[in-house]
Amino acid sequence: MRSMIGGLLALALMGLAAPAGAAEPVKAADPETERAILRLIKRAERAGFERHDKKRYFKAFAKGAVWIKGRRPVAGEYDRKWSRDDFARYIALEWDIPPSGRDRVFFHEEQVHVEGDKAIVELVIRRSFFGGDSVEGARYELRKAKKAGWRIAERRLWPKAEAIGIERFEYNDEAWLKLDEQLELKEGPEAVEGLA
Repeated sequence: MRSMIGGLLALALMGLAAPAGAAEPVKAADPETERAILRLIKRAERAGFERHDKKRYFKAFAKGAVWIKGRRPVAGEYDRKWSRDDFARYIALEWDIPPSGRDRVFFHEEQVHVEGDKAIVELVIRRSFFGGDSVEGARYELRKAKKAGWRIAERRLWPKAEAIGIERFEYNDEAWLKLDEQLELKEGPEAVEGLA
């Protein structure tokens, strides 16, 4: 009986050994790398949203970074894209005024995937502000530079829900369709086509 178990164990181990010339499997990132990546993202988002600290916010991003705001987690015809300079001008409309001191950002459902010098982070961001809050899905693509370390190369956000006072709005396919129909009634079909 012992020799049979030993033989089965040897066969199992032989099956686990990689054949000669096979590529080594990708090793999972160590937990410290994952924590460092999440810390980079969280510090940047808090610096921007809570303190309007543009210098600290943009430090987390690569020079050629891209900001995308869309309707869904995947690319679509309604995506809005900004380069670093364009996003800096866009966000200045909000961040060039002093912060209220009441704005807060929270992170949920964090997932980090690291392969070599690339990482993808997906999470849910809840922003709390005076009179309401918003919930967004977020996806970050990061690259590790030799000198700078991890930097965000792409940031994609899409709305999930929003509450202002007692009014709450869920962003889903049905809601987007209804909003498009309302816009078309008010502005005409060219207005909806102009969104793309």
